[in-house]
Formats: sequence, structure tokens, C-alpha cells
Amino acid sequence: MTSFYIKAVCLGAMICTSVPLSNAATVGFSFSGGSVTSSGTLTVIAAANNTSGVATPGTYEITGITGTFTDSSDGISGTITGLYVPISYVTGVTATMATPVAFTGAGLSYDDLYFAGANSPLDCPGAPFSGGYFDVYGVAFNISGGYVGEFFSNGVVPGHAGPLYGAADTNAKTILDEPNAGIDSLPQGVLGSFTVSPEPKTLLMLATGLLAIALIRFARMGARKS
Repeated sequence: MTSFYIKAVCLGAMICTSVPLSNAATVGFSFSGGSVTSSGTLTVIAAANNTSGVATPGTYEITGITGTFTDSSDGISGTITGLYVPISYVTGVTATMATPVAFTGAGLSYDDLYFAGANSPLDCPGAPFSGGYFDVYGVAFNISGGYVGEFFSNGVVPGHAGPLYGAADTNAKTILDEPNAGIDSLPQGVLGSFTVSPEPKTLLMLATGLLAIALIRFARMGARKS
């Protein structure tokens, strides 16, 4: 192998490792709907496509969350201090007697999974719809003041152009705001829009583009030297 190609391969490796997608990536988010507004950052790590029990490209495990959360209907206004613990990536499909689906103290289920293609699967037996950056379990997190919040997706419900995202909040043991909780025939939670930027798959495209540009430049340099 010539010195030129060795340098090109090394540069490609440096570019790929400099983009944190394979280890951890950060995703900015914003939720707005009804009485709830929230924004912040998710930290995610790439996971196997079948982590949810249903093969889904672009599956990520959420490892951290920061930001702010306000619900004017019950007076919550605080800082998101991290994920609710224990962190869990168990869904209704992967659950066993030994490792069941996780619930908060107030009864919110969660699985802390993120789907970069807004393509969450049907991983909850009995749930009628799928789609969104979260599945129906969603992500649970702590809010300063002793509160717990959650974001989830009701899926793409007929009559709506995209996924219906929901938010909910509780104190340590009681649900404070989750409209239609337990009514499977209706979308649940405080409905609103959930946006992210950048998506993890965008970071992967950036890394691939940088690698291609670098290799083209090295190829031109090698051609001039030969």
C-alpha cells in the first residue's frame, strides 16, 4: 500500500471517529402544545435495530436529557435534571417476567428509546398506531421540585398528517396532567408538536460527506504527484 493511500485511510478514520454518532450524539428538542412548553437536549447512542423487539432502522437509546419544562395547568416550571431512574429500554415486546416494562412511581410507562427516522414501531401489544421519534412508552425524566415529566408518541392517527406527540407530568406518586390516561380509544397526553435538530442521521450524512470530500482531495493530490 502506498504512502498516499495509507494517509487517506488514516484521515478517513480520523473523520469518522471525530463524529460522535457511533458513541453518543446530542439532539436538540422542543415541545409545544396545550399548557406544556419544553426544550432541551437529548443524548442518544446508536442501538441495535431490534432493541425494541421490532426491527427498526435508526433506533437509539437515550442516555441523558437536560432542558426546561413548564406546565401552566398545574404550576410546574423547572429544570429537567436527567432521566428518571432506573433507565430502561424494555418494551412490551421484549418484556419478560424478570425484566418487565418500567413504570414511574406515579404509573407512567417508559422505555427511553428514540427513533431517528420518526418511525417508531408497534412495540406495545394492543396499541393501534405507530410512528414518531418516540413510541407509545416514551422517555421519562426528572424535573426540579420533585416532579417527573414524559414525552411519547400516540403514533400516526387517522385524520392527522403526522405523529401525535403527547406530554405528561406527575409528582412522585400522582399523575398531575395526562389527558385521556388509560383510554386506549383516544390520543393520550397533552398533545403538541415535537421537533428535533439536528437528527442523528443528519450527523451520519455529514460524516460521510466529509470523508468523501477528503478522499477526493487526497486522490487529486496523489494524481499530481504520480
